[in-house]
Amino acid sequence: MADSAFTRSAAERMLVTLLRAADLPRPAFNAEAEGYEVDALWRVERVVLEFDSYESHATRAAFERDRRRDASLTRAGYLVLRTTWQELTERPHALVARIAEALALARAGRWAQAQAQYASPREPAWWHRPRRDQDPDGRRR
Repeated sequence: MADSAFTRSAAERMLVTLLRAADLPRPAFNAEAEGYEVDALWRVERVVLEFDSYESHATRAAFERDRRRDASLTRAGYLVLRTTWQELTERPHALVARIAEALALARAGRWAQAQAQYASPREPAWWHRPRRDQDPDGRRR
């Protein structure tokens, strides 16, 4: 599995157009991160974007597989963002804003804040809160 500048889907092609308009860097598409093929990868920033379609992610097995992959990538230091066709087509500016913010936080080394901000809503909120002896970025006080 090699990193590809080429896109396989309409969603990926739409994302390229949105990123270009926002003057954001283009990710590698269908790239490998920690042994997983991911839809879009900003390698330097360690940010992953996954497109979730109902057709590919509607089963319990797919749901569980996605959570395991997200957890593995997160443990390896990647920030995983998920999006849908609906967000891409109906709220493209919101998607671009999320990506831009995630890239900016990653470049600034503010991983704890980025992870807390973009954590899956299925995970308990307390999991991402800093301990009492840490600042919001997860650094000890």
